[in-house]
Amino acid sequence: KYGPGSLLLEQIDKVLQKLGINSVYLHTCLDVVHLIDFYTNAGFRVECVSEDRGYRRAKLRKTYGEEYEK
Repeated sequence: KYGPGSLLLEQIDKVLQKLGINSVYLHTCLDVVHLIDFYTNAGFRVECVSEDRGYRRAKLRKTYGEEYEK
């Protein structure tokens, strides 16, 4: 399924790769399962979980390069 979020991430991927960026990070609420699913389906992987902002949040990373598939 391709919605506006997927299309936006696809464009961001292209720009970051053209700029030579090797990886990108983001934080999102770990308890919002559809967000975790969305980002992992887009190639992000959970690096760590913290509660330093008063809620459980995941730090996700997407790496570009050999293992990047799009």
